[in-house]
Amino acid sequence: MKSLGKPFPDCAQCRRPNMKHARESWGCDTPVEQVVFEVTCSACGGGAHLDVGAECPACNGTGLVGFHQCPTAVVKNASPWERKLIETALRAYIQFDNRNVMPVEGGWLEQAQAFGAIVDIIDSERGRYEGEVYEKQERERKHAEAKAKQGGNARSSGAVRRPNIPRRGRA
Repeated sequence: MKSLGKPFPDCAQCRRPNMKHARESWGCDTPVEQVVFEVTCSACGGGAHLDVGAECPACNGTGLVGFHQCPTAVVKNASPWERKLIETALRAYIQFDNRNVMPVEGGWLEQAQAFGAIVDIIDSERGRYEGEVYEKQERERKHAEAKAKQGGNARSSGAVRRPNIPRRGRA
């Protein structure tokens, strides 16, 4: 899941009385005009954009599907059965991810195909998110290195400068 140029929504923050602007921006209460977050297209698995000329009707060949509401609002708008299904799927994934416990005793061949699909979808989204975080950290690191080189110091080769703080007992 990718939040588009914004910090990811935090329901605890949005529910505060002084955060009306955040609720409006994220589409917590009603859908907004701009896309708030994107997920990998489930119809093409996000791969339509890799095949030249491939057209996926669900994502128009982009590999991503956009939503105009907060993820929590999207789930709240689902039927009670869909909410229970999502909750059960997430609990099964968490048990598998944290404890290597599968829903059914045995190995992968004994599991429902839906469980395998859930693991694939969530792992894919997590991997994409972690990749974006890594890329951002790399950009920031390179920016800091470039900034240090602009200082023209011999010490700016990646070494961290100690701040000039007087030692205890000295003036």
